[in-house]
Amino acid sequence: MMGKTVKRGRIMETARQRYSLSTRDDLLSWVLDLLPDPFMCPDNIGASFRVPIRRFEWGSRPLWAVFSLVKGGVSPEEPRIKPYFDYIAKGLTPGDPNAFTDPTLETRQIVFEQVVYGYGLLCLGDELLDRLSSVQQERLVSWLNVANKIELPWGSWYLARVLINCGLRQCGLAYDADRLAADVAAVENMYVGNGWYEDGTPFQLDTYIARHFTSLRCCLSAMPVQIRLLTASSAQRLLRQTTATGLIRVAGRCRLGAA
Repeated sequence: MMGKTVKRGRIMETARQRYSLSTRDDLLSWVLDLLPDPFMCPDNIGASFRVPIRRFEWGSRPLWAVFSLVKGGVSPEEPRIKPYFDYIAKGLTPGDPNAFTDPTLETRQIVFEQVVYGYGLLCLGDELLDRLSSVQQERLVSWLNVANKIELPWGSWYLARVLINCGLRQCGLAYDADRLAADVAAVENMYVGNGWYEDGTPFQLDTYIARHFTSLRCCLSAMPVQIRLLTASSAQRLLRQTTATGLIRVAGRCRLGAA
């Protein structure tokens, strides 16, 4: 964990040396320059997953930035952005060499990468769907719904599937309402008090759960339906934790702490 902290510190130091990071445009330029080619995954990068999953992770994780940038006004035709929409289109084209594979119990890490596509539906809606053919849209829906059939570990995985179903629901696409309700109830049961949430049984050291709460917060003002999916107490906690400073702090043994 310390190594990751040092590495991030060095990245930020390098960024400040190259960019002033004092304006929104500075930040946009920096993020755009960080985006790699989604089709050019190095063979020696990624976690200890199978190569196809590492490649999928390589092309998908930057979409958290890509979708947010487009939502913020960056053109989808921007030269560093457009390859990602091409990547999505190819991934959703049956028979294409870059076509996305369905998750299984053995490859359920794919579900954790699918979540960004739910986030994309929440962020962009028709702006994303209109860039896909009818066949690609159908594949997106069927592919994301496979996540509803996968048994997931207790913890932040449930929030990943909540975002997937929320994205589908928001766009009027087929989703699993029963699974969504069950996953939201599970997240509620992960609350252990004083602003903290479990992320694993027993508690495990990881910080992913914050990303999903942050993602939900990004969509709250434009999409209040997401809050209505939560119980009243959970919704109040989420709003209190994210509106006080606009940040969520992760601390302790993989629990989500109020800012």
